[in-house]
Amino acid sequence: MKKLFLILFGLSISASFAQETTLVLNKIDQIEFNIDGVISENEINGAKTLEVIYESEPGLNTMPSQETTGYLTYTEKFLYVGVKATRKKVTAPLTPRDNRAVWRGDFAGLIIDTYGDARNNILLVSNASGSQNDVIRLPGESSWGPNIKDVNFDFKSSGRITDRGYEIEFMIPYSELPFPNGKNQSWKVELFTGYIDDDNEGVEVRAGSSRSSREASCQLCLLDHVIVMDDIVIDKKLDFLPYVSSNISGSRDEYYDRINYETPELNYGIGINVELNKNLSVEATLNPDFSQVESDATKIDINSPTALDYPERRPFFNRGIDAMDYQIDVFYSRAINNPSFASKIINQGRKSRLYVLSAFDEETLLELNKLKISTFKVPSGEITNIPYLKLLGSFKKKVILSTGMSNFKEISKAVKTLLKSGLKRKDLCLLQCTSNYPTKISNTNLSVIKKLKTKYKTKVGFSDHTKEL
Repeated sequence: MKKLFLILFGLSISASFAQETTLVLNKIDQIEFNIDGVISENEINGAKTLEVIYESEPGLNTMPSQETTGYLTYTEKFLYVGVKATRKKVTAPLTPRDNRAVWRGDFAGLIIDTYGDARNNILLVSNASGSQNDVIRLPGESSWGPNIKDVNFDFKSSGRITDRGYEIEFMIPYSELPFPNGKNQSWKVELFTGYIDDDNEGVEVRAGSSRSSREASCQLCLLDHVIVMDDIVIDKKLDFLPYVSSNISGSRDEYYDRINYETPELNYGIGINVELNKNLSVEATLNPDFSQVESDATKIDINSPTALDYPERRPFFNRGIDAMDYQIDVFYSRAINNPSFASKIINQGRKSRLYVLSAFDEETLLELNKLKISTFKVPSGEITNIPYLKLLGSFKKKVILSTGMSNFKEISKAVKTLLKSGLKRKDLCLLQCTSNYPTKISNTNLSVIKKLKTKYKTKVGFSDHTKEL
């Protein structure tokens, strides 16, 4: 009896995980593709097919009432997916990107797990009007459903409504997706669709090419197909994003008065993104311009026990942000709202992930000042950040200023800025610092401490980077 129970238990476990089907995709020359919403014979010549045969909502693993077929092939630069759907009626609203109205009509999309370990699922969606949506789904649940993060992958899609339903084409560049290094790739995928079933009281139907399970602890594991693509070309990104902007403002007391304009404000900055390989990228931005990001929807807070938060839509912070997902929100990137400089390193391998983010943000100083901190320590790298020092001096709190990598001209300008902004000389302490790690005793230049004391008449000290002292 005990053996029979173990056998049945083993069968039930194996049945809960579907058998994976491997599809070795056919490689086609890139000139054969024209993403115009018309699926041609040349584009799907030798393509592998995926049938949507499992309804997940409202039914569970039942046959959908509408037919949907996907055609998958690839070139050396991108994955191609063509979708043909049979529908009696098509609802395809034309919306801005990432508008949730896309999910309320007829749509189709692809779920991709490029690492095959269920760390996340990438969802790329489009409807017959070409309206797009894309998200990364992470393990676990949020307060309203699946734990998802908004992203902005640069993929192409185009669709059209036909006599039998609709057709949608996807072109997904490899350069846009994170995946393991190597020219030969195997990704887990699922083709999915949604539609309104007018024959069943207008219910919203969700269906896919993989079996569903409402009890499975790992919802991201439920992908039944693996696509294989050999000898692809991986383009390494090198992006430079400079900008220059200006604005001017003015005011008047009465409508008939002339407008008194203030001095125009000029802003400029640059960003750089370097992909060292498919797993490792380095990104930095100096005085970034985030004004191009759309405004947030209004939220009303009434007796809420937690702070309001908004989705992150800035590309700099979005790339790799799923690595910072936790069961509780210990990291909120929107708190960094006006950085003067930010840098980021992302490394995503098969067995490990690294996400390093550093930023210098003026708004953070304001938040720290609200905490009634009595002393601020300024690192050597900020000694030439004049706007930062002006704001810090206006707090009239004690300041400890490291002088590594700076000359006396730069130190003098920093001291003058702090004192002119309101800091008292008795509340300023200058530290002699040699920015070597570690510093040899012969390079500590301790005699500079006396020079700092004599020249600036402030408190002085030593920022030690040696091993011996």
